[in-house]
Amino acid sequence: MPQPDPPTLLIVNDNPAQLRESEEYYRNLFEEACDGIATLSLDGCITNVNKTSMHMLGWSWDELVGKPVTQFLTPTSTMLIEDRSRKAQQGESVAPTFELELVRKDEDVVPVECQLRYIRDKAGKPTGLHATCRDLSAKKERERQRTEFIAMLSHGIKNPLGVILGY
Repeated sequence: MPQPDPPTLLIVNDNPAQLRESEEYYRNLFEEACDGIATLSLDGCITNVNKTSMHMLGWSWDELVGKPVTQFLTPTSTMLIEDRSRKAQQGESVAPTFELELVRKDEDVVPVECQLRYIRDKAGKPTGLHATCRDLSAKKERERQRTEFIAMLSHGIKNPLGVILGY
């Protein structure tokens, strides 16, 4: 059974000051978000980024915008994005949240959790992509330390005399 069209809400605002205030409010939400936010064209070129994205990657707005997003991904992450894109184009379901590795200007790698969704026009046709990326560096470091601690503890339990003697 076909789904009914969603209700359309038309808001006419004759108050330019109120409109400017609303634009400023939403611009601030974008710019000051704790996660990196970027918009992309359908062909994968960056069209906008927020301050957190620039800080996370060490690149300026001018250095990011207009460039293909793959320029800032590790080769493995580029293959992942290409595979996800191919599956989506073939109509396969892809999870909206996934992990990637971004490459900073200083060539350090930043692990991120990325959420990706289409930006659509009024007719529902995709016009671009909206990406939100959360830096996982601290989380990954805690996981590494925990794994090392468990390995050390496990070794100590298997070799109790060495622990007692300090070897």
